[in-house]
Amino acid sequence: AEQDLYDKFKCWCTKVINAKTESIAANEARIDELEMYIDDLTSGRVELTTERQELEAEIAGLEKAIEEETTMREKENADFLAAKDEMDKAIAALKSASYTLGNATEEHMPAMLVAKLQSVLKVGQGFLAKNDISELHKILDVPEVDWKKLNREATFKKKYEARSGGIQGILKDMLATFVDNLHAATEAEDKAKENFDALMEAKKSQLSTAKQALLDKNGEKGARGEALATSREEKTDLEDQNSRDEGYLADTKSTCEQRAEEWQ
Repeated sequence: AEQDLYDKFKCWCTKVINAKTESIAANEARIDELEMYIDDLTSGRVELTTERQELEAEIAGLEKAIEEETTMREKENADFLAAKDEMDKAIAALKSASYTLGNATEEHMPAMLVAKLQSVLKVGQGFLAKNDISELHKILDVPEVDWKKLNREATFKKKYEARSGGIQGILKDMLATFVDNLHAATEAEDKAKENFDALMEAKKSQLSTAKQALLDKNGEKGARGEALATSREEKTDLEDQNSRDEGYLADTKSTCEQRAEEWQ
């Protein structure tokens, strides 16, 4: 009976010593892993969220949108300035032509008139009435004449004045059309600029917020802080457990050795 009891005690000693030794070794390995993980978290070598990638993608998208919108706005503005310049010139030409038609005796009038109206027709080709354009083309198709002679001969002058008087209405309508078009184009440009400025303000505000968020990385900091706290707590618990287990193991070995000596 004593032998049987001692054999069971020896078996218990072996199991306890082996189990505690393995447990302590496993805890030590886990503590080493946690130390490395804590070091990686503290140094920023690991990121626990996709916050950085998402913010970087958002920033890249906003910067691209701002660049594209700016390029488009610059092109729209350049197109407007070019069109405004043409319409300003056409309006000036029409005003000059109307004045010149009322002063048919001026020697330089016909050549300037033809050049100005040809320029006006080119600019207004897309929106002027076809019959007005056709009528002006007919008027512009005037053969070269000796204007000194024209000023001396009343018959030529009268013929010219009669013809010019017939297009005053056309020129007046054309002038009104160009003025209206210029006004509409200016309003559209002002509205486009206003919309662009509002859009840029919103986009740049979003960009600034995203860049600050990338610097702050609140989500990542929160996740890292939580992971650090959990890892440190687990490491402390394992170290405490190993400390207790090592004491228990030492006591167990001492007891088993003492009982073995007593049995012997």
